[in-house]
Amino acid sequence: MVLDNSDGSSPITSIPSIPSITKDYVPLAVSTVSFSILLGTALMTGAILLNRWLVRDLPPIATAIPDVNQPAATVLLVGSLVTIFVPVLLAYYLLAPIGYAYRRFGLAMVSGFAAFLLSLVSVPLNETLGVPGLAGFFLVAVLGAGLLFRSVRRARATA
Repeated sequence: MVLDNSDGSSPITSIPSIPSITKDYVPLAVSTVSFSILLGTALMTGAILLNRWLVRDLPPIATAIPDVNQPAATVLLVGSLVTIFVPVLLAYYLLAPIGYAYRRFGLAMVSGFAAFLLSLVSVPLNETLGVPGLAGFFLVAVLGAGLLFRSVRRARATA
């Protein structure tokens, strides 16, 4: 588009055209972000289940400061980091047909943050329902992620 002066002299400036988006990437974005959120939730719930298994035979903590060198503490720390980074990296990879790195990264960051927030449901679930509740939540998250991954594959094929 060229803007010109009102008196008909030379143009003031030219604005480069923005390429139009001809494909619909919304199904790909929604299914990928949803898949990443449930995958991260399943990873954190699995880490909490593993933590519960590691501390099952330990006596209650006698001091106010827990020992951070125990394997259970490492599992929680690594599980928390994995809950954030795996969904981000996987979503960024799966959103490759979009082509715009800024949009891909933004959606990937949203999925990582939302996965961490949704995984926080595991903590009160652990306190109220214990291991059976966590196991059920884990299975629901894994099954949901599996179903959504099929949707992601279909959306990637059409994008």
